[in-house]
Amino acid sequence: MIQSRAAHYDSVWDCCCDHGYLGMKLLRKHVVPRVEFVDCVPHLMEDLRIRLGEFNATQCGVTCADAGSIALDPKRRHLVVLAGIGGELAATIIDSIISRHQKQQIDFLLCPNTAQYYLREFLIGKDFKLIEENFLKEKRWNYEILYVSYHNASIQTDISAIGQHWQPKNQDHLDYLKKMAIHYGDQSKSCTSGKAKSTAALYRAEIELMTLSLNGNKT
Repeated sequence: MIQSRAAHYDSVWDCCCDHGYLGMKLLRKHVVPRVEFVDCVPHLMEDLRIRLGEFNATQCGVTCADAGSIALDPKRRHLVVLAGIGGELAATIIDSIISRHQKQQIDFLLCPNTAQYYLREFLIGKDFKLIEENFLKEKRWNYEILYVSYHNASIQTDISAIGQHWQPKNQDHLDYLKKMAIHYGDQSKSCTSGKAKSTAALYRAEIELMTLSLNGNKT
């Protein structure tokens, strides 16, 4: 998804970039004019600076800082990427970024490894809009990918609490939804607020709809 979209931006921010593999891949494929690498771990950033020596200085920058502190030039088009971190941390970082860029259009590409429902609820509460969403299964890992926009009047698609891209004939999709329903069902046994119970019910309802759709297509 990112390779086909990155060309629309002046800068891609690879936040919480770790070793910078994603951003370096974009640079090598020449799909974006500039990649900004951001992480708060000093030795990772020092190592990355050395490895980025193969690129021109105008193509990339390295910042050792909290990803939530980045400053986005309002005259440029930005895509902020947050992948491989938990949904709660992603929400904290996003909240910090948009609080300092309240009237600025910013697009985010998000791939949280936990708390996907939490992140979706946060985005809905902040009036983010959906550009695209997808699901990726890589070996035994499952990833929800959200491509969303903030303060963009041209994007009007609302974000769903659990996603709208599920396909009844895709067994990976069905297995993932069942896993999420079980996860929140287990949480509801020790949670008194009822939030986990209602979340589990959303996933179960989606599973039921997919099952009915699949059975209907067989008749």
